[in-house]
This record gives sequence, C-alpha cells and structure tokens, in this order.
Amino acid sequence: MPLKYTVEEITVKLLLIAGVVLSLLQFLYNRSLWVDEAMLALNIIHKTGFELLNPLDYGQVAPILFLQIEKLFSILLPNTEYGLRIFPLLCYWAAIYFFYKIIKIQLHNVYAVIIALSFFVLNTLFVLYASEVKQYIIDVFVLTIIFYLIIKEYKSERNKYYALGIVGALSVFLSNVAPIILFTAGLYLLYTHFFVSKQKIVSLLVVFVTWLSFFSVYYYFFIYEHPTREFMVAYWSGLENAFLPYHSFGDCCKFISVKRAILLGALFPRFTLAAPIIQMILLPAFLAGILSLIIKKKWEILILTCTPPVLHLFLSAFQLYPFALRLVLYTLPCIIIICSTGFLFIIKLLFSRLKIKQYRFFILLLPISLFLFGYPFKEKKQEIKETIKYIQTNRNENENIYVHSSAFAASQYYETIDMPLSMIYIGSYSDQTIDDDEYISALKKLRGKNWLLFTYSPEDEKHITDQLDVCYKRLKTFHTTGSSAYLYDFGE
Repeated sequence: MPLKYTVEEITVKLLLIAGVVLSLLQFLYNRSLWVDEAMLALNIIHKTGFELLNPLDYGQVAPILFLQIEKLFSILLPNTEYGLRIFPLLCYWAAIYFFYKIIKIQLHNVYAVIIALSFFVLNTLFVLYASEVKQYIIDVFVLTIIFYLIIKEYKSERNKYYALGIVGALSVFLSNVAPIILFTAGLYLLYTHFFVSKQKIVSLLVVFVTWLSFFSVYYYFFIYEHPTREFMVAYWSGLENAFLPYHSFGDCCKFISVKRAILLGALFPRFTLAAPIIQMILLPAFLAGILSLIIKKKWEILILTCTPPVLHLFLSAFQLYPFALRLVLYTLPCIIIICSTGFLFIIKLLFSRLKIKQYRFFILLLPISLFLFGYPFKEKKQEIKETIKYIQTNRNENENIYVHSSAFAASQYYETIDMPLSMIYIGSYSDQTIDDDEYISALKKLRGKNWLLFTYSPEDEKHITDQLDVCYKRLKTFHTTGSSAYLYDFGE
C-alpha cells in the first residue's frame, strides 16, 4: 500500500509539530523569572493599563500594545508566570505558521523548506524567548506576519491593502522594530509594483500614509523625549557595545565581523563549543545563498532578507536601534532563508560533482542532528524560586531575610504573587548609591541569625561572603542556577 505522504512531507509535518511541542514543554517547565523579566513583570502586575502608557519603572521599555495584552493575560491568569508568558508563546506558534507559509511560497523546493524549517523550529534560542516575559519573540511574529501578507495571493487587491494597512498600523504599537519591518515591506511592494506587476501605486500610497500616520502618533506620545533614552544609550554603548562605530573604518569592520558571527552563530545556539567550526560552515552557506539568489534573480527575496539586518545595522550607527542579539532576533528568519538557500546550493553542487544523485537523505539528517544535539533543553537563568523554597523550608521564625540588590526585582515579584517571606531590601535596582562595601557595613550591624539572598552576581556574592566569613559563622549555604542563599550567625 503506497504511503499517503512522501518522506519529505512527513518531515515537514513533524517539524511543525516539534516547534509547538518543544516550546510548550519549555513553557510548562516554568522556570523562574530572571532580572529583566521580573522588572517588566512588576510594572505589568502593579500598574493599571492606563499607567502602563507612561514610562515604566526600573528603566524598562516595551511596546504599548504588548504591555496592554500582557496586562490582560496577567488578569485572566493571575499570580502566575503562565499568564505573563502565554502571549509570547502564542506569538511564537503563529510565527512558525507564517514562516512556513513564507518559505513554501518563496523557496519552491521542499528540501530548502526542510532546511529552513529545521533551523527555525529546532532553534533553542527561539524556544527560550517563546517563554520569556519580553517582547523579542513578538518582533519575530510581526516580521513573519507582515512578510506573509505582502507575498500571499489575494482574490482581491483591495483585501491585500486592507490587511496590510490594519496589521501594519497595529504592529507599530506591538513591536519596537516595526518601522524597520514596514520599511522593508514598503521596498518590496514598490519593487513588485514598478518592476514586476506594473500596477497603479495610489492604493499603495494610502497604505504607506496609514503606516506613517500611526508611527507618527506613536513616536510623538511614546518615544519623543523619553526619559530613559540617555540611560538606554549609555547602557547599550557601554556594556553591550551595540552601536556601529562609523568614525573608524577598522572599528566598523571589526564590529560588523563580531555581529555577523553572533547572528550566524544564533542558528546553532547550543553548539557554542564548536563555534569556530560552525562559523566555517555557515559563512560559506550564507554567501552561497546570496550568490544563488542573485544568479536566479530572486530580487524580491533579497529585499526581504537583506534589508532588515542591514538597515538595523545602519540605524545603530545613529544610536537609534542597538545591534544586540535579542534586539535583532527578528532578523534570524531572514538569515535562515539565505543560509538554507546556500546550503541547498552547495549540497547540489557538491553532489553533482561527485556524480551522486540522491542527496535527499543527507538533507533529512539535518533536523535529526539539530534535535539530537539541541535537546533535551530546559533553559535556566536565575532559579530564585528554588532558593526561596529552600529558605522557606529551613528558616526559623525569628530569622530575617536580607535581599541583595541583584535579587531585588525577582524576589519582589515572587513575594507579591505567592511566596511571602517579609524580605528586607538593602538597596534596590534603582538605588545606584549603595556599593558592596556599604552593603557589608549594613550587614555587620545585624544581630542574630539572618539569611542573605542573591541572584546571579558571582563577583559581588563572593566579595560579600568572603568578608562575612572572616567575622561570622556561616550556618547554611544553598546554590542553584543563578541564585544562592546563605544563613549567617551575626552574634548577639
């Protein structure tokens, strides 16, 4: 009895299912909120929808519509991380669907589709951000839905313009990188109108004006003279080095080389030990993909895939958009499409030279390899929940808990929802005046047995505990991923 589906069709279906199942397992794993998530979560759960329209506390910045939707889910599923993470998960599932539709339309080759889909759904970076209380996976969703809407076929051109106008306008409020995505979409539409279909441009201009109008409103009310701009520019300039240094040609080339390596490496995020080898494989695939698209004159795909990362890089030089991995996560579908095209181009060329006709099984090994080397995958960052549970189990009634500033946001969040411990805070995220020595001085004034709670700050933690160990007796120690607790006896 013949198979109803080919091996290739079954592989595609299994990949789509894998994307949903693996992200759902990570979601259900329910890891602790890490510091950035916790700071944003505190804003969401403590502020009203109207208050979320104002600048956020703790130096956080997020799109307005994203915050409102997060607020809605936090009310529907209160006092749990699930309520805060379900919207990113749903956006990731939608992104899988739209990405599949895009590559099916544009690549016209089932093996290229398998390669691209493997990189997308088996990418642990996407799976991680699909369960994070941040907007980065929503950026991926916005790119995929906009790109799908501009390339799909419509029964009526009017429906196309309605869909693009509405979704594009909403995306401005949902994603900080929507202007880059819409600019790319506009270039694509202009190219297809002038050089492919030669259609009238009046309806297209209406769509562009709609996008620009909504962006102008958003810019005026939520971006212009934002009070956190100086803080954010300083942060991304210093610690993250996320702005293109265009004044020096050498520094500019070095910056581009580093960011290129980061972007390509993000296709194999679990292969960090083999990073140099991965780069040797991916860079030729990327260049071969560009070459292949040029040879085939696939200018539409080149516009869609090359414009977002190049434009983002250009804007980073003017300190408008930092170029850091989580902020350019939305460009990975573009990189995946180029590399998938390049991989297929190289494989076909190699196998034809070797006079081997059957390369299909070699390609089918890719998703198997990515799965075997990438999973099982349970991402942990700062498992403060485990630390708090340990303290709850081992703490006596008269023992206080003193929270280091590194654990301020996460401990406040968990104390708010279901882990009341009456924690005492010495300094906070917004308190820039207290340093470790002042913190130690404050601790040395304590008496009796007291707990200290940290999240990931190994240098600060070691400095503080080394100083305390000289003077006081350490009674208990607990370590887990990114979080620690200590019980000290500070004497009478």
